Amino acid sequence: SEYYGQYARQIQVAQGQAADNAHNVLMQLLATGGLVVFIPYVVLLVLIGWTGLTGILKAKGQEQMNLVGLFSVWCALLAVSMVSIDNLGSTVWFWISGGALYAIAKPLVVLNTSAEKASGKKNKRISNTSNAQNINFLAPMVSLVFVVIFLVLAVPAVKSSAALNQLNGNKQQLDASHYVAKLREAVRIQPSNIDLLGRVSSLAAGVPDADLAIELAKSLNKKDPRSFYGNMVAAMGYEGKKAYSYAIPFRVRLLEIDKWNTTSMVELVKDYIGAGDAVNARLIATKISNLYPGSDAAKTAAGLVNG
Repeated sequence: SEYYGQYARQIQVAQGQAADNAHNVLMQLLATGGLVVFIPYVVLLVLIGWTGLTGILKAKGQEQMNLVGLFSVWCALLAVSMVSIDNLGSTVWFWISGGALYAIAKPLVVLNTSAEKASGKKNKRISNTSNAQNINFLAPMVSLVFVVIFLVLAVPAVKSSAALNQLNGNKQQLDASHYVAKLREAVRIQPSNIDLLGRVSSLAAGVPDADLAIELAKSLNKKDPRSFYGNMVAAMGYEGKKAYSYAIPFRVRLLEIDKWNTTSMVELVKDYIGAGDAVNARLIATKISNLYPGSDAAKTAAGLVNG
């Protein structure tokens, strides 16, 4: 969602609104869960699709028509997920239809496959049974391995998130210094987590502790130079300290990261004025007016540069 403003056309951007999710479920899972989530998800889709299609080919009569209808519903919802965010309605029915499709088609596939392979050879049947038993034993073992891997990867993120939630719940009972100390503790749990750095830096800016907010925002920007929150919080931190010349580079970077964000542009106008650069302040005010003529942001910016 932080990169939305870089690529969206102006007509897609409503003032004061932004997208939280990719408008493609596969891309959203890949972006938020990585390959650990993406690969099993794709494998599951392929398994459901292949089983459903095979079941249709092996079924006959009304049973075949029912499977065709169910397969069509599932495919339609899959198509929706390619262009829509992962919303509750389509997600629930996607998994219900997929589960029903697999549950109905799988017995048909197994039954027909068994009938086709029934050659009367006892040894072959014994071998098939043995292989099936081995596979049945292997499946839970593989699942266990993936569960352990997931827990190892997820525990630090869950721990840091829980620390922040607990901190927010006890915020009223802590003075500013203790609150900042708890924020630092939360960061130490997972210092490479860019989402955590963004959340903690925003909380630090609200204390306010400009130095901590700037420190964390800069750390976030090193890991992700295109981070909206990293640049925004750093700019706000320096603005809070009235160090406008230091805030300007971060606001300028935000012009590229979120190029339709006139609220940030107004703050840049203020920074230029605070730094004594009336020429650039007027240029940004003109840019706002060109983007959204007659808007509140354009009027505010014009008022600032005109005294």
